[in-house]
Amino acid sequence: FFATFLWMMYRRMYGHAFAYIFGMPFALGILGAVLVAVLGPKAGVIAYLVLAVGVPFVVAPMYANAVYYRYVKERIASATRLQPTT
Repeated sequence: FFATFLWMMYRRMYGHAFAYIFGMPFALGILGAVLVAVLGPKAGVIAYLVLAVGVPFVVAPMYANAVYYRYVKERIASATRLQPTT
């Protein structure tokens, strides 16, 4: 919940971890600007704050195991392709 970045680093999902730590704030900033422009200053800021708390602390941990499962399946498939057949 609070350590999604560290969990990803522990699981050797380095690309995902750096996308989480650098890409998510950038994407949320752009989304926040759009929300303020569309909904107005007060409603836009409230919607942005809900997303800024909800996405990193609820949505990302909720899907962390699914992302890890897909990551491991891709690594296994890659290793299987590289393994010579006898």
